[in-house]
Amino acid sequence: MTARLSIRCWNCRLMQFVGAKCRRCHKPLAIGVYPNNAEAAPVPMPSIRFNTAARVKECRKRKNLTQCALADLMGVPRTYISKVETGGAEPTMETRFRLAKALGVDVSELLMTDRDVQVRDLLADPFMRAIHEAIAGMSKSDLLVLEREIEKFTAST
Repeated sequence: MTARLSIRCWNCRLMQFVGAKCRRCHKPLAIGVYPNNAEAAPVPMPSIRFNTAARVKECRKRKNLTQCALADLMGVPRTYISKVETGGAEPTMETRFRLAKALGVDVSELLMTDRDVQVRDLLADPFMRAIHEAIAGMSKSDLLVLEREIEKFTAST
């Protein structure tokens, strides 16, 4: 996944991805040049569009639904589901709630990042969940001791 730069227009204050002109006021966007130090330099923001697309497709396949079946449940054309799954369309929050309801999942499932999915899948293993719960209850000093012991063990193997 590539990061895209976002910037706030110094004129109308609209936060947007970097382009030649502001989408709202159509004034030129100047990267890194702000009057009266109004803003810091642009901050790279990862695009979550493809994460949303992957989550929708993953949830749909987990429910053994076709794009047509999901579209029928939502009352939208099948092509819209295809566009969402390929990143060609970004669903609004209202549509995300409808998608979640049709897929039988919480809307947070559709907004998970790749890291969130990895953590969820890792914690699905009972052994890893038990380790997580044990570590979560440890003090910072105990965690440092554990880290040193693990480093010793890995260095000796």
